[in-house]
Parts: sequence; C-alpha cells; structure tokens
Amino acid sequence: MYYKQDFSTPYIHYRPEGGNWTAVPGLRMETSEVAGYSKLTIDIGSAQKLEAAFNNGNGQWDSNNQRNYFFEVGTWTYSGNGNIKEGAPDPFTSNTVTVYYRHGFGTHYRPEGGTWTAVPRMWMETSEVAGYSKLTIDIGSAERLEACFSDGNGRWDSNNGKNYIFNEGIWTYNSDGIIREGAPGVVPALEEIA
Repeated sequence: MYYKQDFSTPYIHYRPEGGNWTAVPGLRMETSEVAGYSKLTIDIGSAQKLEAAFNNGNGQWDSNNQRNYFFEVGTWTYSGNGNIKEGAPDPFTSNTVTVYYRHGFGTHYRPEGGTWTAVPRMWMETSEVAGYSKLTIDIGSAERLEACFSDGNGRWDSNNGKNYIFNEGIWTYNSDGIIREGAPGVVPALEEIA
C-alpha cells in the first residue's frame, strides 16, 4: 500500500477483513521510492480485503469520515481525498495541488475545464498547522485547479464569483485574498469573511 504523505510520519491502523485491529496508532509506514508517498506491505493471511485508517501517531486521523478505507489483495495507492487506485504511484505522472485554507471551511473545486464537486463543499482535512485545513487533489491531466470555499452554512469565499486558480504544487490561501506558494508559516488572525 502507498499512502500520499499528508502526515510527516504516517501510521496505518488496520485489520484484515473480519480480523482484529492493530493497536492504536498502528504501524509506522516507510518512506517509499516515490517522492511524497509512504508505503507498507501487509500480510492479511486468508482475508480478501484490508480495512484501514491513517493517522499521524499523535491523534490526527484520515479515516474516510470514520468509514475507513478498504483495499483488496494487491498493490494500491491512496493519493488523498478518497482516491484509491490499483498499482503503485507513477512518479512521472503525479499532478497534484495541495491547498491550505482556514480551518472550518471546505472546498468546491474542479480540475480546470473538468467537472465540479457536489455543492456545498468537500471537507478539508485538519493540517499540521494550527488554524488551517488542507486538501490534496489529483488534477489528472489538467494544468490548474479552480476552487472556491464554503463553511457549509451559506457563507462562500469565491473571489467575488471569479473563483481561485491554483497551479500544481502546494499553496496557502490565508483568507485575505493572498495566495502564497508553500505551506503556511505564520498563522494570521482568522477573520470573518464577508
């Protein structure tokens, strides 16, 4: 199993289908040969599937909204946002955008020219930076990600209806209209969005 490194030190908490769970936090995943991914090979005996959740070993979880993830026998890649594909990740075709945004909001997005996610939003994961959530999105063959943000209660941040555009890579939007490359450094005061 390959796991996109949303955590600096990812762990996998798992059980073979119908079997016993590992002790929390599970097993620490190894650095893989593909940049940005961790991996671990697990013997599930005679079971046909593995049920798993991921965590940082310190209380932050990626558990598919507490529904967990399921993997059949074989090699699988989990690249975030519920995207599970058979086989190892291709280091030459990775085309992802990671967006950091203030905690409590989700995102509504599409790969440029592609199909939008359902309204109102896709929940963003709690990030390693206080006050921010983040989401890593595989944009496939698109060059950019188009996105806007919502709290799910009618408040939208859509750049006055023009949406925000993110190139491949890691970006921080700090809710003051400024998008910076990279993960957030200093967390600004969180203000209400009009």
